[in-house]
Amino acid sequence: MKKIIAIIFASLMLIGCDTQTFNFVVNLVSNYEYNIKQTGDFSESQKVTKAEFDLLVKDLDLPADAEITTVSIESIGLAFTPDAQNEAISIISTGAYEDDTNGRFDIFDNCEAEIPAISGEVVEVAGCLNQAGVDALTDKFWGYITNTDDEDFTVYFSGTTKPGNAYVSSKISVRIKGNIVLENKVEVPFFMGKQ
Repeated sequence: MKKIIAIIFASLMLIGCDTQTFNFVVNLVSNYEYNIKQTGDFSESQKVTKAEFDLLVKDLDLPADAEITTVSIESIGLAFTPDAQNEAISIISTGAYEDDTNGRFDIFDNCEAEIPAISGEVVEVAGCLNQAGVDALTDKFWGYITNTDDEDFTVYFSGTTKPGNAYVSSKISVRIKGNIVLENKVEVPFFMGKQ
């Protein structure tokens, strides 16, 4: 029976193939980590190079022959890893993006985020997003992924603790989740029909 099925399948494959175009969505997660240990106001920054970003994209193993059609940012959140010295209940923070060509844009502004009891838990900042900053960062990701931009950029993270005299002692990651939509031509047997 297996032999008959194999012969039928081989015969169908010999009939021919058709080239069809499929869209694939690949998730991209980019983290910018800051180690905050102080009372009250804080201000940190992290420079990002194209070479560093390329390592992140390389791990996605995108097909070389696929065409990138869309890059989008799906969500932005803060991931907390507080240690035993942390006294702060929450932080009020602003995240910004800057490069020399486009200038500086707030990505999110004055977002209050409660420091969760569970390390690594992500607090979304959806209610505080600045669309111009999100768009500028999306354009930067597009430029890096499509190799049309190689200028470094900086992600700034600043804010204050709540209550204001509380000591915050936590690693805090600005976590940006995005999607890359790829269009790829694939050979499929005629019997599969149009998708």
